[in-house]
Amino acid sequence: QVSPNNFDMVQRQHALAITLLQADDAITMEALAYDFEVSIGTINADLSMIDESLEDFSLRIERQKTRGIYVHGGEKERRQILSSLLYGNINEYDFFQYLKQL
Repeated sequence: QVSPNNFDMVQRQHALAITLLQADDAITMEALAYDFEVSIGTINADLSMIDESLEDFSLRIERQKTRGIYVHGGEKERRQILSSLLYGNINEYDFFQYLKQL
């Protein structure tokens, strides 16, 4: 329920990483900039930071002009990082309140 323009830099980078790790297909920088309500330059800088973090897990961000951006690497590593990011960014109280509403 948080608007992307309310994210600080770290939250935006985590959300961007989660988006890329979950994506089945490549995503363009323009689409990411639109979704996160920031400039393409900001997305580019965030991707560089994320790419450095992913290297520790044998993953890397592939940037192809014709296709877009995607994470290259093993499924196990993708899931490990994804679960770590989700665990670190979900407020337990809000999560259980959401489940209660379902």
